[in-house]
Amino acid sequence: SKVVKGLVDKYSLKEVDGSIIQTSDLKLLLSATGLTISTNDYVILNDGAKWVIKNINTVSPSGINIIYECQIRK
Repeated sequence: SKVVKGLVDKYSLKEVDGSIIQTSDLKLLLSATGLTISTNDYVILNDGAKWVIKNINTVSPSGINIIYECQIRK
């Protein structure tokens, strides 16, 4: 297992559509430096609860991965 630290945030009301992004989903921001992830690779522990990655958006200006923005769900 690998331990990484990230920033957890709530989705804004305008981002929540009720199907792809649900009201209970959270946004997890991870540095992409030295990290390669997929939706099947990780279980996220947040405040003692297990979350899974449902979707990943990679921020890649100039083709270099900088941040993974992950949608996580219990």
